[in-house]
Amino acid sequence: MRAFSRHRDLDPRDAGFTLVEVIVAMFVLAIVMLAIIFVQARALTTNAESQARQAATAAANEAMEQLRAMPWFYLKKGLYSGFVTAAGGDAYVSGNTLTVGGNSYTLRVGTLGSDQDLTSPWPPLFDGSGSNKQVLSSGSGNGTSIELRSYTTADQSGTTEGVGLVVVATWTKTTDGSTQNTVLTSTAYAPTGSGCGDIKTAPFLAACQAQFESTAETGKVDVSASATTADGSTVAPLLDGSAYFQMQMTTATSSVQASSQQVTNVNAFSNFGGVLWDDNDDATAPSAYGWMSGYTQYNVTASDDTTTGAAPANPADAGGVGTSSAASLSAGSFALSAQSDDTRLALSDASVTTQCTTGLAGIIAAGTPCAHTTFGANTSGTGRMSLTIGGSKELRLASVTSSPNVSSDDAWAGRFLVLPGNSSVGCVTVSGSGCGSSGAQQRFGDIVIGDVKQTGSWDGDAASGLVIVSGYSDSVMTQRGVGFTATPASIARSASLSYWNGTDYTTESVVAGDNFTRAIPETTWDAGSATITATGVIHVTDSFETTKTSASCKGNDGCAISAGNGLITVSVTYEIEPAGSSTFTPWNLTVSTTINGSQSSTLFKEAPNA
Repeated sequence: MRAFSRHRDLDPRDAGFTLVEVIVAMFVLAIVMLAIIFVQARALTTNAESQARQAATAAANEAMEQLRAMPWFYLKKGLYSGFVTAAGGDAYVSGNTLTVGGNSYTLRVGTLGSDQDLTSPWPPLFDGSGSNKQVLSSGSGNGTSIELRSYTTADQSGTTEGVGLVVVATWTKTTDGSTQNTVLTSTAYAPTGSGCGDIKTAPFLAACQAQFESTAETGKVDVSASATTADGSTVAPLLDGSAYFQMQMTTATSSVQASSQQVTNVNAFSNFGGVLWDDNDDATAPSAYGWMSGYTQYNVTASDDTTTGAAPANPADAGGVGTSSAASLSAGSFALSAQSDDTRLALSDASVTTQCTTGLAGIIAAGTPCAHTTFGANTSGTGRMSLTIGGSKELRLASVTSSPNVSSDDAWAGRFLVLPGNSSVGCVTVSGSGCGSSGAQQRFGDIVIGDVKQTGSWDGDAASGLVIVSGYSDSVMTQRGVGFTATPASIARSASLSYWNGTDYTTESVVAGDNFTRAIPETTWDAGSATITATGVIHVTDSFETTKTSASCKGNDGCAISAGNGLITVSVTYEIEPAGSSTFTPWNLTVSTTINGSQSSTLFKEAPNA
């Protein structure tokens, strides 16, 4: 009874919550929490989209600044001609028209002879494949990917003194999956007219600087074989029953390139030769069907450009030997084989900080942007093509021998701004905008054409072969710059040419300016399985030099020079008459052997306000 009375005396306010009240309170709290979560999630999404938009805008701005800092030489050419394919397609482009953001632009695209050089890429306009597209991460950690495309267009002001620039940054919204674009436009003005130094048009910086372009390349020995029917009227397979109508062997070349306007890039290339063979169908290509061997390449690029992604100032040298290029075609008792200069050692060097040796008497001093490529002397034959008859007798159609052991070549280029060059590399003085130069030199072991190996001679004649070119060497150098606006090229060539005249050998010296033709009379060899009759002709062409000069080296042409040595070409036709009951029909095999001369070119275009 006492306990019950105490319960009745409690205050009603101390009785607690009912179940209904608790449920209602939790429902209200859940609604409030859901609202808070929704607002927070929406804020996070909005923040992520804002970060993506900011990242896309920053990427577009950076690309635009990179475009405006590019040399005019590259901008005026426009996009690489195959930029759409290289980028894997472009939904904004139809033909030569760009449509984005409700606006259409006529694109400026490179053409044959005036296209971008993919060996010297200039992102973001074009990379090594020609693509104008980059895929970037937003950097915010939210996984957003930004697709960045850069374009050059006709000047939006309607003048011819500039190049329109358009950058499109594309990303996907996380809320609805829609595609978003940030589009920036600008104009880069030409060096002339309202460009350099004109504050009214926000001048294009690189247009106010001199432009230099230098290239050089050593020559090569090129041996090409083709065939016709015996009467010469119809193209025929190289060997009766073979599917192939042409075989070609080439030896190695050294090449270099230097370009400078605001920044300097130097490139060195080692290009091994190789062997290719082809059928008589224009729709097929040796590279697509594996009908080629050799052709190893090494290259290296250096730059004084300090922006992210640019080539290093002093990269490691690149080089080595080539892969085997040996190839052979056979049918019946005949075999045609060839091999290039695989065993030679190649080295490519490019730097803007350390010196470049050139294979000449002098060097290009450290601190001068330079490139150099060399192929070392041959320790074995550096190129040959042969016809084997009956499995044992060989007609050496053409060969570059290892005796004497002298085959080597060098190509170099330099951009002289502070330190001068020397008599070997040019630009012996430096002033004002500076000077650019390039050059190449090469030499070969004896080049023997039409040499019967097993019997020792053509039925007692021409025991050393039909034609022998010995002691071949050549060189070329070009330079342009302040103080060298009209300096002629330095060109030299030396060789001894011996050829069978029907009774003995005639020997003549060949120098740079020579231009003549000589005949090789009919000569016969009984090879047992076939009788071969050879006739031929020798063509020697002289050197060349072309120049372009504008006032004070300003304007479209600037001051430019191209020069090089001529050719020595030996074309021999072998009339082949299979012996006895051979199933082979008679045919003609024509083999052309060409010694190509070294070449060099240099351009200097002074800034308009210099």
